[in-house]
Amino acid sequence: APAILAQIQQSKSILLHCHPSPDPDSVGSALATKFALEQLGKKVTVIKGDSDIPKNFDFPGIDSIVEKNYFEIDLHDYDLFIIQDSGAKEMVSAKGEIIFPEHLTTIVIDHHASNKGYGNINCIDSSYPATGQLLYDLFIAMGIKINHDIAINLLTGIITDTGSFRYGENMTETLGVAYELAKLAPDFPKV
Repeated sequence: APAILAQIQQSKSILLHCHPSPDPDSVGSALATKFALEQLGKKVTVIKGDSDIPKNFDFPGIDSIVEKNYFEIDLHDYDLFIIQDSGAKEMVSAKGEIIFPEHLTTIVIDHHASNKGYGNINCIDSSYPATGQLLYDLFIAMGIKINHDIAINLLTGIITDTGSFRYGENMTETLGVAYELAKLAPDFPKV
């Protein structure tokens, strides 16, 4: 977390994305991170990536997602790209070869065991069942105040990626995190 926070603090404009065929962990993680980074005074853009966001996703902040993929934006507008829930570069976009420009620092945050680490900074831990839970721990370590909108986005990703708490090694810990998030966002079932 210290290396990630230091890089965020140095950055002015941060890019986030959703992976192709985005699931709630991808979308929820991106939006939760957007809200967290805005608390730190950062300019943040979330792009939808290759696929449209499913119409039934009613997450806080969903309307702020820019309807573009990686190849449709000007990367010079950003100095940091935080790539989440994407086990390989191809999950940034499958529409071409992903080459990160020199000026763009990349941070990869992911829970997929297959992720070999393709960022300048890599935070990959497959003991987490969802990127949302990994972000919860990172946000706490970074001193982010987890509010309703962050909580509901993280919790939705955790619930769906664990198959409603059926998959994962340490569900006791996951349920503990879910409990803390549900206290902050008791209306989560509507999402």
